[in-house]
Amino acid sequence: MGNTKSTPGRLEQASSSMGNSRYEVCRLLADKRIPNVIWLEDLLALHGSNTQVWDLHLLVEDPRMAAKILLDSGFEEMPPEAKFENDPEFSKRAIRIAHHRSSTVVVLHSAREWYYQLDDGVQDFLPPLYSFLDSVIEFWLNISSQDYVDRLGFALYIGCLINYCYYLQNSEGEPVNSLTYAEKLKPEHREVHYNITSADPKEESFTTTSRHMYHVRRSREIKDGIFVPRPYEKGIFRASLTTVSEQ
Repeated sequence: MGNTKSTPGRLEQASSSMGNSRYEVCRLLADKRIPNVIWLEDLLALHGSNTQVWDLHLLVEDPRMAAKILLDSGFEEMPPEAKFENDPEFSKRAIRIAHHRSSTVVVLHSAREWYYQLDDGVQDFLPPLYSFLDSVIEFWLNISSQDYVDRLGFALYIGCLINYCYYLQNSEGEPVNSLTYAEKLKPEHREVHYNITSADPKEESFTTTSRHMYHVRRSREIKDGIFVPRPYEKGIFRASLTTVSEQ
């Protein structure tokens, strides 16, 4: 697997406004043949969102191997953020690391856990919005029904990341919040897309427990070829289905 490409563009523009050193770690890893991409809030901000950025989250193939590269370069491992201490995706399986000369804390995640395929086609370490949306929707769908109750705050955080995308547009100017954008997403994620794009303030959010269960089932049915996602008819909201046992 080759290095992620880096060319002048959004990364350089963002670096000048967020601090020149914020994304140096991406280049450091790439120079050591560790493919990586920017994830979570930084990705959204680089695509035009006004969301705040905190830790710099990166996806890599092997967080421990990437962390070793950084530790050998003067970084030090840090404890997970307190707000994620009960979320093993961040507190157990991700690695949080920082350099004393930088104010940016880096969190290394496994790309596999986020259902993302690292490849050579990403420019500036920045995945396109549709790739991020596909990955985060799949991550959200794979939150168990028990975790959706026990760790509701974390589930809603993932839902917020999805929702932020729907205020953005892609590099061609196409709004994510359009019916045609569904064609860029995997079929099993299009029902979620149609739910969000047809949202009525009087109806429940796609992030409620019942809607999550609905979308988990629909995603499975789409993969099995027994349900075809279509845009919602105006004024008609699809009721939740009877819950099925989790596989």
